[in-house]
Amino acid sequence: GKTIAIDLSSPELIWENFTSNNRNKIRKAIKSGVKVYHGQYPSIYQTFRQIYNTTMDANDALDYYFFSEEFYNSILNDLKNESCVFWAELDGKIIAASIFIAANGFLNYHLSGSLLEYRKYAPTNLLLYEAALWGNTNGYKSLHLGGGLGSHEDSLYEFKHSFNRNTTHQFSIGKKIFLADAYKKLVEVRKLTSSSGFFPEYRDK
Repeated sequence: GKTIAIDLSSPELIWENFTSNNRNKIRKAIKSGVKVYHGQYPSIYQTFRQIYNTTMDANDALDYYFFSEEFYNSILNDLKNESCVFWAELDGKIIAASIFIAANGFLNYHLSGSLLEYRKYAPTNLLLYEAALWGNTNGYKSLHLGGGLGSHEDSLYEFKHSFNRNTTHQFSIGKKIFLADAYKKLVEVRKLTSSSGFFPEYRDK
């Protein structure tokens, strides 16, 4: 499916590639007093998880989209130099938050959530803008936002597309198994060492 990435070459290009509607929402967020911060510490991941889970509940998301505390601890501890949380506050209350992961000069918009009653202030629009500016300042080439749910060009895709109206990217997953015997052996080993069982056998399901 199609995915969207923000070109971080310059602050001017970042802003120019936004749709006019997105720029207006960012201006509205700033005028409303929304502030954006970023950091990497245990309590912000706990707050993020609460907001993210609330967002997934509101969207009737599958269990697949909910993650354990161990998952967030792994990002915090194992990717401490490659990840951070950006969050938006209004009157001192955190109303939106996103996890970003960095590698090889690129930023990735990993997970995100916002409180439903505050979405009228467009906090995530401003958050992504501030994250893009931070990426430019720190020498990153692009910020990959991903695409729609299940690779569809849905409302989530359109939201992301508003951050770069000029360019899309094609995303594909390869599933070919080249060494079938070795693959089957590894799947069996995984079943013996993990309750989850998958190796990546789950990709075929």
